[in-house]
Amino acid sequence: MSALLARSPQWWRRLSQERRSTAPGRAANFCDECGAPTAASVAPAKYKQVTVLFADVVRSMDIAVAVDVERLRDIMTELVERSAAAVQRYLCRA
Repeated sequence: MSALLARSPQWWRRLSQERRSTAPGRAANFCDECGAPTAASVAPAKYKQVTVLFADVVRSMDIAVAVDVERLRDIMTELVERSAAAVQRYLCRA
């Protein structure tokens, strides 16, 4: 990564110009200057609903210090299983 950051602005500009030149028979989907679509999309985008659960385990580092690795894994596994069961229970009611 540090080698990439050390490259000169001219190198990045040249790389950008090389990427801009499209291969024969291949049209660009977006404008390289402004990012606007160059043509209407053939298929509409498909979106899926997902449920994301974020759980901040209070004092998890204290628990990790107090118990061994296997017990901590058991505790966290039980937490995940209970959380997943609660989410599933509420999703089925919707």
